[in-house]
Amino acid sequence: MPHKISPLTLAIVAGAFGIGGVVAGQVFGLLSGWIDRRHQKRLRKIRRLEKIVELSTEIVSWIQKLGDVRTLDDFRAAKPPLLLRDIVLLARLSFPDLVAPALDYEAVCRDYHQLAWECFDKSLDASLAAQIGAALVTRPDIATRDAAIQSRRRRFDDALVAESARLKDL
Repeated sequence: MPHKISPLTLAIVAGAFGIGGVVAGQVFGLLSGWIDRRHQKRLRKIRRLEKIVELSTEIVSWIQKLGDVRTLDDFRAAKPPLLLRDIVLLARLSFPDLVAPALDYEAVCRDYHQLAWECFDKSLDASLAAQIGAALVTRPDIATRDAAIQSRRRRFDDALVAESARLKDL
């Protein structure tokens, strides 16, 4: 003859299943929230890295505009852009491995501006890019400094690529 289950036992078993369901729901809710927060953090980092890349592209256009300079007033107006600070600040906020390359990139742009000043001759009717090109050929010290500047700029680009690869691995 089958054993009769008391109503108290049924209530205890039903309560245990109910509590177990609530606990499971809470665990899965917390897990889902954690996954969502991690995903949102990754998206913010991706947006910040894209912003750094966008700002560095604007710096390249500044370098091109600097090459078009022909007068002293144009040269004064072609100071290194404040966007360089934005690159450094975004790196500090989200990318610790990118801070040193960003700081170096900022210094590189200032070094390039200084190199351009040393090549600038306001008496010549030539663009600054042409004057820098002539100085690269005639002055070995300028050629050496320019090569170092270009190398340091490439290191920043390499650091951006490495950071992008790290974000893809997350």
